[in-house]
Amino acid sequence: MDILYFLRERLSFIRRHYDAAVTGFEETKRLIEAGAPPYDATPIHEDEPPFLQEWMDADASIQVIGLGCTSLLSDALKLYLGHLQRNRIGFEFDDEGRRAIRRSWVAAHREALGEILATDWMGSGIDFDLIEQVVLARNRAQHGTDLFALRPAHDAAMLRRHALPHFAESREVEAWIAAGRPEGLFGAPGVTVSREALFAAIAEVERLGSWVDANLARADDWRRSRRSGDS
Repeated sequence: MDILYFLRERLSFIRRHYDAAVTGFEETKRLIEAGAPPYDATPIHEDEPPFLQEWMDADASIQVIGLGCTSLLSDALKLYLGHLQRNRIGFEFDDEGRRAIRRSWVAAHREALGEILATDWMGSGIDFDLIEQVVLARNRAQHGTDLFALRPAHDAAMLRRHALPHFAESREVEAWIAAGRPEGLFGAPGVTVSREALFAAIAEVERLGSWVDANLARADDWRRSRRSGDS
């Protein structure tokens, strides 16, 4: 079975889904900013921009869609790696590997596949730091910590592991760095999923799948060495 094909199909769906889902909300923001109908009426509250709540709702909706897409992307990656492990290559994690999975299943699979495919990944061009942030962003989105905000913030552990977060607005990161990198809830940059950030992450997952697929023949050597070692 060509599992890379099915991974790519999921990734293509995520791209199409994001673009289709945000279109209406982006148009709402555009119309409000342009003062175009139906957002051309005299504002009720003179002390705030017209239709501020409607603009904020549209913007929040775009972020919710982006966070949902990171969850779809994380699931696609996990399903791909699981199928690769169990059905395509056929390997099991030992006790140390299972402990590594609890810390980071991306790092655990990177190490295991590195041994099986005889690579240190240096020449692959794959940004595992970015791929891991997909999973961390998904986890923050799924397990909210702040009743007062739909958009989660990066937690201290995430920021220690990824000093320049991928899913964040540059102005928030710059302000956070200027403030001395505080780790409290109200100092850390929020998890912001822009189209650019999401599509870059999708491309990185696809790059991983393509590289593994192109080098899967190396797994045959690993299996032969395992068999000769057992005999």
